[in-house]
Amino acid sequence: LPTEESVALLARLNESFFTQFSEPVAIISEADELILTNEAFRVLSGSISVGVKKTLASVTNGNVTYRKLASLRSGDPFQADAFGKHYEVSSVIFPIEAKRCAITVWNDVTELYRLRRDISDKNPLVCFIVVDNSSELNQNVLENYRSASAKVSRVLSDWADGFDAVLKEYERDKYIMLFEERHLEAMIADKFAVLDTIRQTTEDELGVPLTVSAGIARMNGSLTEKEQAAAQALSLALQRGGDQVVLKNETDTLFFGGRTKTMQKLTKIRSRIIANELVTLMESSDKVIVMGHRFADHDCIGACIGIARMAMHNGKPVSIIVNRDDENLKLVFKKMEQLEQYDDIFIDKITGQDRLTPETLLVIVDVNNVALYEAPDIYENAQKIAVIDHHRKTGEFKKDINISYIEPSASSASELVSELLEQSLQPNSILKDEAEMLLSGIILDTKNFTSNAGVRTFSAAMYLRGEGADPQDTSLLFKSSYDEYMRQIRFINNTYVYRDTMVIAYSDYLSTEKDKIAAAKLADRMLNMEGIEASFVLCSIDGTVHISARSTGSINVQLILEPLKGGGRFDNAGAQLAATEVHEALRLLEGAIDRYIDGSR
Repeated sequence: LPTEESVALLARLNESFFTQFSEPVAIISEADELILTNEAFRVLSGSISVGVKKTLASVTNGNVTYRKLASLRSGDPFQADAFGKHYEVSSVIFPIEAKRCAITVWNDVTELYRLRRDISDKNPLVCFIVVDNSSELNQNVLENYRSASAKVSRVLSDWADGFDAVLKEYERDKYIMLFEERHLEAMIADKFAVLDTIRQTTEDELGVPLTVSAGIARMNGSLTEKEQAAAQALSLALQRGGDQVVLKNETDTLFFGGRTKTMQKLTKIRSRIIANELVTLMESSDKVIVMGHRFADHDCIGACIGIARMAMHNGKPVSIIVNRDDENLKLVFKKMEQLEQYDDIFIDKITGQDRLTPETLLVIVDVNNVALYEAPDIYENAQKIAVIDHHRKTGEFKKDINISYIEPSASSASELVSELLEQSLQPNSILKDEAEMLLSGIILDTKNFTSNAGVRTFSAAMYLRGEGADPQDTSLLFKSSYDEYMRQIRFINNTYVYRDTMVIAYSDYLSTEKDKIAAAKLADRMLNMEGIEASFVLCSIDGTVHISARSTGSINVQLILEPLKGGGRFDNAGAQLAATEVHEALRLLEGAIDRYIDGSR
């Protein structure tokens, strides 16, 4: 217990601390009022007599408040710009007469802050830049390509000169740029307008635009580490569809651009390479497990069935992880379970976990966002993984992936898998029902070949037709019930147009998986409305709001939903907002739409 002498000594020390301490000291109340200050703080604040009614916010122009200090743990420094200098403020929260107060000590670190900023400003950054769609230009366009390519080089050179950067073309249409970090904020503020400049300049020359993608690493470390991080950022930009810049920071990744629709690739070289790699990986595995995303659609399950056929052809036991209670798949199960080979193929995630071994190959199709996997736990435990998807990549994988085949220019995952089968199997190796499931996936995602269907899309459909797929039998998989039609009516009763060209519908009812299916189909239907360029349908299932988004191709719905932790493709995307009410989700969606539209102006 403290003695009378120690209490008296402590009182004298406290008094001496406040009156003679050389650093500015202030005690602030919960109401942000200055309770007590020493002479150094009074001189610092420009007021020799600081009244009780004065607040910390008033003397620091709002840069520092009690609320900011109280959010810190005691002893944590707080960086603040005040009184024309930069301070490191240390604070301790303690009670005075049952009220929480903060004692603060202000340490002038202006010179140290300036030196750190100078070092940071001069930090050399690495940027990789590539022309990402030159291989998709046709022969007529290629005649003028050299001139257009020279224009791209000049635009990039002028842009780099504006930032005192070093730009070198190390291979045809591939560049590396070195610049100081102090210029990065200007690039960000300009939203990397060089992307638009190149697109517009080359479109005038070629009739179709050339687009570029770039990867930048903002980090400390060696040039080798920065070069590797920048290369990863560029790879991510290309896997997201190109025509964009990906900036990798120490703790997060930022995306700029990506507002144009991806041009479909004309060659199948990469699909042949991936097919060979996938067959080799299957041959070295003891079994294959296939899964897609939650609330699987025809494209997802069709791609799963295609991979299952490839595994069977290579003599490997195979399982497909699905939700057996999913109403959207009841016609699929009825169709496929008539086949003897599919008696034990469809399993739940618990059984899948039991079948997983260190030598099992997990193939994930039609999704690359871990949060949307049918069985995320199986992904976490698998040691051999392949991902095949046509949605834009939302971020880096948290673990090593053996094969990553993400091609946003493809119409569907079923199209990608059909090409892999064509490259790896002999003709007439696919069952009729399997071919029809793959064809149904292509039909779904292309809206009967009216949206996002390119040359390779029709080539894949022709291959499946040659394998026995009957379009009439395939269409039976899309039959809607009376119950589903009535569920769509619920959404239509709550529909409104937002920002002139977007329509939003939602349900006030407690929804089920059947409503989510109806919502997705309604989102497609609403694009037929005159003047509508994008549609969004929302429903709440077990406290999670599901958003289905569609676009005619002029608006990137994937970019709109990405801030809401969603993902997808340019004209087809979705998001799930956990622990959110429908009307709160509507507010968040409208805010995301506003940022997208206002940011493009």
